[in-house]
Amino acid sequence: MAPLKKFIAASAVCALAALTLAGCGSGGHQVIASNEACSNCHSSEKPQFDVARPTAGEIAECAPGTQVNVATGGNTAVLCSVIFTSEDGGSFVPVMASNLGSADTSFTAQEGVWAVVADEGDASHGVVLVVNPGTAADGAEVNIQL
Repeated sequence: MAPLKKFIAASAVCALAALTLAGCGSGGHQVIASNEACSNCHSSEKPQFDVARPTAGEIAECAPGTQVNVATGGNTAVLCSVIFTSEDGGSFVPVMASNLGSADTSFTAQEGVWAVVADEGDASHGVVLVVNPGTAADGAEVNIQL
């Protein structure tokens, strides 16, 4: 194989490897089922952090009972529990709690730390939703655009 062809082949392999790992970036991990673990798609388990209030990434806060409106942009929206993989909450693994569908939708917030994400198969993007009784209700609803 000519040197240029070897270089192109090696570059393609590196690009493919980078795309494979892209799902583990800042909040971009694929949505997993509640009975799965990170080791299902990684060689080892990721570190996990107990983060009550993230300080990094896109965050929305509200009180329990708040109406959360989700504009899906045609993406499949998923409500997830969260496994934080960074101390600041900027990186996380979304764990499927409820499929919200691809049409714009709304739900009533329940206490806890959640992620509302667009499920892209091998990746996701979205917003961490912190629902805390101590949060002042700045209105009757929260709007999330995916």
